[in-house]
Amino acid sequence: VVARGVSLYFVTEFELAAPRWYWLDEEIVTKSLTYRLSYQSLTRQYRLTSGALHQNFGSLDEALRTALAQGCTDRDRATARLAWTGTMAAWTRLSAVSTGPLLQRRSTRAIDFQPTRPRLIEQAIDALRTGSTGGTAPTPPDAAQLERIGSPAKGLPALEWLLWSSAAPRDAAAVCPYAVAL
Repeated sequence: VVARGVSLYFVTEFELAAPRWYWLDEEIVTKSLTYRLSYQSLTRQYRLTSGALHQNFGSLDEALRTALAQGCTDRDRATARLAWTGTMAAWTRLSAVSTGPLLQRRSTRAIDFQPTRPRLIEQAIDALRTGSTGGTAPTPPDAAQLERIGSPAKGLPALEWLLWSSAAPRDAAAVCPYAVAL
C-alpha cells in the first residue's frame, strides 16, 4: 500500500490523569505523537516523518533496523513497531508462494517461525547479559551465536514479541542488541 503512494499514519497517545473521588479525573498531561510513513517514488525511498523531522530509508527493513536502534535509546517503541509492521507486510507479500531458494534454504521457517518461544528469547538475552564484561553494554550476537539460538527465538515473530508483549524484558541494555541482531 505504501509503495503505491498511500501514506500510513500512526498515532501514539499518552494521557496522565489523577483520579479524584469528588469530581472527574484531573488530566495532568496529554501528549500525542503522529508518525507518517510514505514512499517517495522519485527517489525510491521510504520516508518516516514525525512533525518537522523526517528520515529516508532505501527499504523497509533498513527503516526497521534504524527504528529499533532509536527505540532503544529514547524508549520510544512506536517507530520500531511501525517499521516492523511494514517489514512484516512486505514479507507476507513475498512469502505468499514459496518456491526456489525460499524452499531450498528454508528461509520461510527462519524468518517467520511460529510459534514464538518466549522462554528461548529470554535465555538468549540472559546469555547476552552474562557475556558482557565490566558493566559494559552487551554487543549484538554474531551470526554463529544466532545460529545456536534456534528458529523459535529468532525472526519477525520473536521481534514482535519483544516489541508488543507486556511479558517481554524491558532491560534496554540487553534487549536492544538482541533485537537489532534479529
